[in-house]
Order: sequence, then structure tokens, then C-alpha cells
Amino acid sequence: MNRRQLAVLLFILFFLLCSFRLMAGPPSFSTGDLFNGHMWQLLSGTQKISHLTGIHEGIILCLNQIKQDLKIPSDLMNKMQDAGIFDRRRLLFSSQGVTAIETRMNHFYEDSANLEIPIIDAYQHITLALNFATPEDLESNLSSLRRKYRD
Repeated sequence: MNRRQLAVLLFILFFLLCSFRLMAGPPSFSTGDLFNGHMWQLLSGTQKISHLTGIHEGIILCLNQIKQDLKIPSDLMNKMQDAGIFDRRRLLFSSQGVTAIETRMNHFYEDSANLEIPIIDAYQHITLALNFATPEDLESNLSSLRRKYRD
């Protein structure tokens, strides 16, 4: 093979590699119109705390609205809580606060298999862990999330 043929072959190979890379495109920062792990990794620490605080406040707003709409008397609500109707593991808050959730979210998105999972779903998974879900429940939930958001 002479130099000219080698140069043409290398040019074609280079062109093909560039084409494949362009077709793949950059990672998407959202999954189903929700920010995902790619976006989380771009946020600063302050932005992450602000995002998590917004999730917290949104949940509180929804719960308050539901409570008003249902008009559940406080004594009935207390009896329901005392009876264990509410599963602590499913709460979307943690007594450890948003900084603990941020730390775990950072760790969660270090695994490339989790990057397509939306932040809100990762948040839900992390609060399960912080609210004493069993290892089996956590593994099942994570497997379900990965299947749901697989490319």
C-alpha cells in the first residue's frame, strides 16, 4: 500500500469516526421532560440545594392542598398515624435534611447506569434509603428505575 492509499484510508477512517460521534450527539439533560443525572452533575452545590429545597416545598404545597381538599379532621389524622397507616419508609422527607439527600444524590449519579433517571425519581429513591427501607426494597426500586429509564 503506497502513501496515497494509506492517506485516503486514514481520511475515510477519521471521517467515519467523526460521523459516528456526531450521530450519537451529546447526552440529554432531561428524561421525559424532567432533569436527569446529566443535569445534576452540571449543577453547583448551591444550585443542588436550591433544587432539592424546591422539591421539598413542592411536596409540602401538594400535601397541604390535599389535606385542605379532603378536610381530614386532625384527630382522625393523628389516629391514622398512630395506627401505622403511613409507612415511614415511603415518606419523601428525611430528618437528615437536604444536605444528606444531596450527598446521596451525588453518590447515586456517580454510577453511569443511573444518569438517565430523573432527579425527582432519584430523590424518591434516596429518601427511601434515608427512611430505613430494606436493602431488598432499595435494590428492587433501583432495578425498576433503571428498567423504566433505559435508553
